[in-house]
Amino acid sequence: TPADGQIELFGHLEAKGTEINPVSFTSTSDSASGQWGGIAIEGQANLNHVHIRNANYGLSMEGLRPDFSSILIQDSVLSDNAHYPIAITPDMLHKLEMSNVTFTGNNANRVRVETGTLVDNVTLTDQPGLDGYEIDTWDGSGFFLEVPTGITLTMEAGTTLMMTPADGLIELYGHLEAKGAETNPVSFTSTSDSAPGQWFGIAIVGTANLNHAAIRNGEHNLYILDTAGDVLIANSIISQASADGLTIAGGKTTAVCTTFISNAANAVYVDGAAPDVFVFSSSLSGNGNGINNASGTAVDAGYNWWGDATGPGGDGPGSGDTVLGDVLYDPWLTEPTCLLFDLAATQTTAADPILAGETLTYTAVITNHGVEAATAVTLTVQHSANAAFVGSDSGVCVGTTAVNCNIGAIPAGTSATFTYALQLDVAATGIVTSAVMVTAAESEPLMNNNTAAVETAVAPLPTVGFSETGYSVYEDALTATVTVTLDVAPVFTVTVDYEAVGGTAVPGSDYVLLSGTLAFSPGVTAQTIPITVLDDDLLDGHKAFVLQLSRQTKALLASENVELTILDDEMRYQQFLPLVVRP
Repeated sequence: TPADGQIELFGHLEAKGTEINPVSFTSTSDSASGQWGGIAIEGQANLNHVHIRNANYGLSMEGLRPDFSSILIQDSVLSDNAHYPIAITPDMLHKLEMSNVTFTGNNANRVRVETGTLVDNVTLTDQPGLDGYEIDTWDGSGFFLEVPTGITLTMEAGTTLMMTPADGLIELYGHLEAKGAETNPVSFTSTSDSAPGQWFGIAIVGTANLNHAAIRNGEHNLYILDTAGDVLIANSIISQASADGLTIAGGKTTAVCTTFISNAANAVYVDGAAPDVFVFSSSLSGNGNGINNASGTAVDAGYNWWGDATGPGGDGPGSGDTVLGDVLYDPWLTEPTCLLFDLAATQTTAADPILAGETLTYTAVITNHGVEAATAVTLTVQHSANAAFVGSDSGVCVGTTAVNCNIGAIPAGTSATFTYALQLDVAATGIVTSAVMVTAAESEPLMNNNTAAVETAVAPLPTVGFSETGYSVYEDALTATVTVTLDVAPVFTVTVDYEAVGGTAVPGSDYVLLSGTLAFSPGVTAQTIPITVLDDDLLDGHKAFVLQLSRQTKALLASENVELTILDDEMRYQQFLPLVVRP
């Protein structure tokens, strides 16, 4: 006593109470709040089983010495204080550690944090009876809490950060980690927590992971600037903004299983040059607009509930919250559902059409749109009978027509790429079909995006060969032509090599040595081989050589060899005189 009497701690305070015999700090009469000043700490304190009551400020820590390590309060009670049970500056907030500290009967059961900038990583914890951490200022010069670059603000489940007035904001240049739980969320709101527009919101230049967070009563509850990094919003509620629930001007923003409700202008407003926005398995209902995209980049917003089973209104076909601009809203959910686990499969092929007998490569992409990891992921490949599975780039695969491949785990929000190949039969025709289906150990409520099928046209494999079983030419004709044909018109260019080999004809004496390559362009079924024959005046009989085909591409080889006979033209004019035998 009196009301301005206080304990000024510059050194070290060690309070060693017990559960049944606590250490108490109170006024002389110990009868009403505000009867003494409280404990002003500039040094270091370890308070165990302590009861601080009836002060103006129970503990004020607004001038802690940087060289002191921490203020540890555990298993204690702060009660019946006229103002705040704890008041602290943001540059010392990282030194405050609380465990099982009960707040009760105070004028405000809150920790008052002076407006300013954090200087180290801070973790805010929930305590029994603690309504939250309130950003306030003595002189009214401005209400803000800055998290600078390189600093992380972590909020444990059940914590609340509150602020007034309408221009009060959290300036996030570093990282915000909100670790809420389904029954115990992290909350960001105004001091009175009663109406929209009572504070500005959270301005994000850095990065954030918001899980089970409730952000409400701001002007722009979340404002993601054009220089921001990755922002993940999951299992959260963004509500009662006087303007936009979520404003995105840049960075990469993912909102999954999040409810947007009662935001006056837009649930989500997208602007800027090229923001990366993905809204999935969320509920957008009762807002001025659902998603208003004023940027030049499409917003991926499939599988969301828009407040009506007919889908979004505005540029959409239904009666739900409106979509404006380039919003990919189809397909949509016909009832609000959080897809904790959702796998989606897509696949492409390297060629269409494909030539019979060749290998067709497929690339399947498996994406986990859910908010939790999918484990024991299996990709099943079901292909048509005119092909055979011949391998993959990863995973263990078993089976023939239906092939099961073990992919493993896929973390939330990530994708896995799987490449496999089918070998087509040489006699394959028509269409080759391959369908993939992805499953996981976890149950999925949405299965219609788990399959992907690709049909590829099969071009028949031509057969290349000589048009005749043999050829002949008189040597005085000087030239000959041999025709090589395909049995079907090719879809791809076919090539085949030819050369003269063996036989009784001598190259350089009976014909000009020849070799080369024939090319059949698509649609061409015949090519010719020109042959130069050398004439002589000798009666030396018929001679022959062999033409051989080899090294064909995009075709089968029907006949490898054919014989060309060079007929001796002198034999055409040979006359036989009668044989006279004299006795």
